[in-house]
Amino acid sequence: MTELAASPRGFSAFRVAFTLVALAFVVFLVWTQRHGLHAWLLSLHLGWAAAAFLLLCLSNAVAALLFAHMLASRIEFGKPSVNFAAAFLLGQLGKYLPGRIWGIAQQVSLLRSSAAAAIVIVINLELLILLLGASIAVGAVMICFAKGGFEAGLIILVLALLAVVFLPSRISWLLTAVRFIIVRLPRRFEINSTLENRGKPSQRQLWKFRFLLVGFCISFALGWFLLFFGAIGLDPDESAEITGVLALSAIIGMLSMLPGGLGAREFGVLAFGSWLGLDSEVLASSAIASRAMIILIDLLLAGAAIPFLSRLGMEKSNG
Repeated sequence: MTELAASPRGFSAFRVAFTLVALAFVVFLVWTQRHGLHAWLLSLHLGWAAAAFLLLCLSNAVAALLFAHMLASRIEFGKPSVNFAAAFLLGQLGKYLPGRIWGIAQQVSLLRSSAAAAIVIVINLELLILLLGASIAVGAVMICFAKGGFEAGLIILVLALLAVVFLPSRISWLLTAVRFIIVRLPRRFEINSTLENRGKPSQRQLWKFRFLLVGFCISFALGWFLLFFGAIGLDPDESAEITGVLALSAIIGMLSMLPGGLGAREFGVLAFGSWLGLDSEVLASSAIASRAMIILIDLLLAGAAIPFLSRLGMEKSNG
């Protein structure tokens, strides 16, 4: 396992302590909501749950394909882009390890060069910005449909789609605004040089990015909505609101730098949901159920990605 970022000892100790507090918070939620979760499991509609699970798997797979196409647009590499998608999916397990960006290390290991490592890190930053924008769009649309009615929701939906379509072509502006994120990365990866000299994707490639980003938004929103409305049996408005809350809380999880956003994402669910006036017990159970679903999906897709990476390794050795 490659260590790509070093932290001062004091900051590392704080991060570990913060992670333990977040973990304790999640354990506390699970314990206090165990009866509600048990009731949900007993009344779970397996057909709808399976459909929701497949849609959420699809949203993760689409995010992996988006990463693969973004990476393929910046480098000349003879292997199919499915290998990049597989590396992304396997790397998702690394987000649960504190103090390491193992997921990026796994992606870099496919390319074996410092220049490629710089590109992979930049692509991960760009993808993070796109997914943050997609999460905001999904959250706003679902909450507006639930709170403001069909007309308000439709207006926000159109605006969100325009924003999502517009975002990939303006990502360089946003990436410049968050360049401070890369300050702590080793200079050998030449991140600044890559940011300044990175090529621009073609219009055809940009439309691929837009199509995949819209696909991610639709499968993400529909998957969570079906889980709470079809599988668990909440009413449509409450299911839409919880879906929006999950999308917005994912932003807190991504920015928290905690392993897998553990604790931060659950706190976001409770905070956003309480602000919207949702029942606290339903929110806590939703946070725990969604966390279990996310871990299960990450494990399943990582396992499915391993054969592609093994095949790539055999091709490299034969080459």
